[in-house]
Amino acid sequence: AKGDALKDLLNRYEFVYDTGIHRDISYLNWRYSLHPYHDYHWVADYEGDAMTGFCILKYDGTGDAQLCECIYDRDCDDQPQRILDAALFRAVDLGAAFFHSKVVSIDVKRYFENATFHRMEKSYNQFWVYPALRDCGDVLFTTGDFKED
Repeated sequence: AKGDALKDLLNRYEFVYDTGIHRDISYLNWRYSLHPYHDYHWVADYEGDAMTGFCILKYDGTGDAQLCECIYDRDCDDQPQRILDAALFRAVDLGAAFFHSKVVSIDVKRYFENATFHRMEKSYNQFWVYPALRDCGDVLFTTGDFKED
């Protein structure tokens, strides 16, 4: 039942972004559930039997929670607010003092900007190397999509 709800959400989500890494259950299990070195925590949100969003958090007991995935139904008016709130509360329950995101998404960026978080920037430049800029439509990437981490 929960597996079917996740599969349904991923099928709806597949056509939201024009560019990004295809995320299905096999990929998510490989990337997170089967990871040999890190602990990942899944947080899901439902309306009835339908999953409307889920997040994956990395937390290894260091006080630092990292949002690694955030997938939600864009047709739900209160998403991504609801699933991101649930992820934040789960991070606090785990003992996190810091909460940051690896997800590169305009909606997640807005959530962090609207929240009362202290903004920290790294002291070194981070950049992507890419060919000439062009309009790619809606794009979603997670930092780990590009390198080993």
